[in-house]
Amino acid sequence: MRRQPSTSRSWTAAGALLISLLTLVAISGCIAEDIEDIRDILFPGDGESSGRSPDLALSGLTIQPREPEPGQAITISVVVGNRGRRESQESAISLSVGEGEITRAQLPPISGGGTYELTFEDQVVLPAGLNVLRLLADPDDLITEVYEGDNALGATVLVGEPAYRRIFKWDYGGIGWELDLSLPATDIESLDPDRSLYSYDDYLEYVTPDDRTADAVAHILDFYSRSEDMGSYDEVSFLLAFVQEMPYTKDEDTKGDDYSRYPIETLNDRGGDCEDTSLLMASITSNPRHFNYGTALIIIDDHMAVGVTGSEGIGGVYFSPADRPDRRYYYCETTGKGYAIGEMPEIYDGADLKELIQCP
Repeated sequence: MRRQPSTSRSWTAAGALLISLLTLVAISGCIAEDIEDIRDILFPGDGESSGRSPDLALSGLTIQPREPEPGQAITISVVVGNRGRRESQESAISLSVGEGEITRAQLPPISGGGTYELTFEDQVVLPAGLNVLRLLADPDDLITEVYEGDNALGATVLVGEPAYRRIFKWDYGGIGWELDLSLPATDIESLDPDRSLYSYDDYLEYVTPDDRTADAVAHILDFYSRSEDMGSYDEVSFLLAFVQEMPYTKDEDTKGDDYSRYPIETLNDRGGDCEDTSLLMASITSNPRHFNYGTALIIIDDHMAVGVTGSEGIGGVYFSPADRPDRRYYYCETTGKGYAIGEMPEIYDGADLKELIQCP
């Protein structure tokens, strides 16, 4: 179930009287249940916790050591909170590395509004290279949750190589999301410094869905999407919200000249201009293992955005290639928060399409 919209906490005289009368006659468990139901209807979100049912949420991930050597065991800790008002029953947290689950830890009952720190101590030895870690609370769905998605948390850990750590936070669907990345320093330092572009098609060099960092990011975002059982429209909107959260920075201010960033550079720099965030978005949506959406780069005037294929019923602005008029690439603005799929900034209304570059 999705997060319920917030409403006023104002008490009506009739509502307050009704609660008082019901409280006086609360002599059985059934009546107590009825009182809770009515209280939730009249005063949703009232109190420290946000819902009646148990709601497990993960936060505060720590990994020690952060840059382990091959063969070195690591300790992983995570804070589990119950945002509901009722105590949760005993459950578990699963820990997966790559594609498969490697271990579980028992999770005791947590009181409403309470927290519990769970630790996998010296239990995990990761292979050399870039690893994707995924933590999922209540993997067997033993607890009825109010908010899906809060119970998933992902990170990358680099073993045997130097790394730059970057943490990204964004909101989507009323949930605060977090992505904790270790970016391989050698991958960044080995990039070709020559960023000369001789045609629009040269931008495809910077769409890198198979790069190990871009693939790891797509892996975790796919994990998050599946944890909330998103449909394709919500999924693309979720990816767009992640990219839109990155600050817009001009190349002239950060690099001194026009400079196209590879996705790993945009992640390391925590932002970029329109072409940088568009190239990152395109690398995620076109990732063949996790999303594999039809993707194109849209160039209008001096601006770049992303197009993602969709059906006629989506609505909004789209562009079609000359040789495939039946194929719709819906406009996705990657700079500035809040732009929905198919929504174009007013400044570009009526602008001519310069190029539609379809990604392989």
